[in-house]
Amino acid sequence: MLCCVVMSAVPFCVLYVLGCRMMYENGDTYEGTFAHNQKHGRGKFLWADGDCYEGMFHKDRRYDKRGKMTLGDGTSFEGIFVNDRMV
Repeated sequence: MLCCVVMSAVPFCVLYVLGCRMMYENGDTYEGTFAHNQKHGRGKFLWADGDCYEGMFHKDRRYDKRGKMTLGDGTSFEGIFVNDRMV
């Protein structure tokens, strides 16, 4: 696994990277694929507050027919995500 570190939300991964773990200064983490410095493809994003999204990303945004959002309290939702929002 390639590990990448982020300074002020600017990743050092370039082009297309599989299996990268990104750690942000605010405590958020992303594990998945990148394309051109953006989350792109299957991945898992964990916010510092404990919320988690698992599914597909397209150009840094959540896009999936069956993405899963799990809140820090354990409540989970599965559904369609478009342009970073559940529809």
